[in-house]
Amino acid sequence: MAKDNDKGGPSSGGPKKLMVSINSLDGNIPHHPFNSTDTIGDVREFAYDRLVQQKDQITLERTWIEFNRDRIADSVQLGTLATANEGSGAEPDLTVSLVWDTSGG
Repeated sequence: MAKDNDKGGPSSGGPKKLMVSINSLDGNIPHHPFNSTDTIGDVREFAYDRLVQQKDQITLERTWIEFNRDRIADSVQLGTLATANEGSGAEPDLTVSLVWDTSGG
């Protein structure tokens, strides 16, 4: 039961915490905690603020998140992407990529 408390599980009264790894062309965030009820849009904004180096050329609106090489809608909750056996251990619970179009514009 202690693991539920550590991860914000039901016995702690809060949403479960998931460790999310975010990859991008400009860098990586190896792990960051998000609530399982947070959305892909929340992760996209967080990653954009910290990873995109040329914000004058790459706007937030030109970015998206991919999971298993599929583009994921901003409204999707993180808990729906993590599998049941995730949520503990040293490995991230979820790995996503912040992507943007690199073609000339």
